[in-house]
Amino acid sequence: MLLGKKMLRQVNLLLDGIPIFQQKFAIGLDPSEFNNLWHMAIKDINFEYFFDEEIMTRFYWKYRIEILTVKHRLIIIFITDMTNSGELIKDAITECRNRFLDKFEDIFDKSYDPIEILEFSHDLVDCYDKLSPKISIVGHSGVGKTTITRLLQNATVPLTHLPTISGEVQYVSDDKINLSLWDFAGQEEFEFLWDKFLRGSDAVLIITDSTMVNVIKSRTFVGLIKRETPFAYVGAIANKQDLPDSLSPEKIKYFLRGVPVYPMIANKQENRDVMIDIVKDLLEISPMKSLEPLIGKINRNLQDKEAWMDDFVIQEKNAKNEWLEKQKIVDLSKTIPIKRTVKQKGRKEFVPSFMKNYDE
Repeated sequence: MLLGKKMLRQVNLLLDGIPIFQQKFAIGLDPSEFNNLWHMAIKDINFEYFFDEEIMTRFYWKYRIEILTVKHRLIIIFITDMTNSGELIKDAITECRNRFLDKFEDIFDKSYDPIEILEFSHDLVDCYDKLSPKISIVGHSGVGKTTITRLLQNATVPLTHLPTISGEVQYVSDDKINLSLWDFAGQEEFEFLWDKFLRGSDAVLIITDSTMVNVIKSRTFVGLIKRETPFAYVGAIANKQDLPDSLSPEKIKYFLRGVPVYPMIANKQENRDVMIDIVKDLLEISPMKSLEPLIGKINRNLQDKEAWMDDFVIQEKNAKNEWLEKQKIVDLSKTIPIKRTVKQKGRKEFVPSFMKNYDE
């Protein structure tokens, strides 16, 4: 079974029931929601009889909560997504406990400095890295899955090949995002492996080439995702939006049963930031409003191209009409007996572009 990592969203530390530290890596629980969660946990868990150093799991809304107590005084809370096994989370929360006690070993014996506690956020980076999300990229052959994968990766990190299961795993880690990308083979002969690839995904991107035929075929993935990884975030990429037969994202969303759809032209390197923000929005790492100007940029580029094409067609049409009018005059002039003059040297006859293939 191919298990993905769980995405770490939030870490909270409480000492004697009082919050002393909070670190958010993505959109998680706001203060009021966390307070509600904490009060529910107090009612649900009798901490007096709760084994020290024991990790307890609870589920709240769409999040998984891991709780670890130390000496019945320090409580460490990890808030993650609800995907697959929690073994990686338990390893990460245990490492968090060890690092915190190494740094603040006397916190139970004397008062602590809140400013020093804030510095613990640097130690949590490694814990977050161990729980970086698994993004599965699915789609039929030729829609641009590998192009999008390389766009996100920025073509700087080597691939890890998985030849026995016909796919590639790629790790993206820079100052913009940290995740693992699973690029599946889209050929129909590998269809029996798709469910195994999907298991444990934190998010799934369905890639289409924006044509009607491909979009209808891609509906298969919607049902497969709901069955194999029901808690994963799901979105679709309407790739190749610059082609004339591409459907609009709104129409693709309708055919894909309401799955959020993002427009994309993946073979443009300048769209990497757009693609990264799409992933962040899908994973709820950043709010949707940060994505709007970037998506608008792609739409504006498409509109500019359409406007340019309209102007080009108009110019060609005008040139054709002008040429036909001149041709009528030339044809008419042939019926009039006139004395021919010597043609001026170096002067070329104007031929519009749409007629160049039809020169005699």
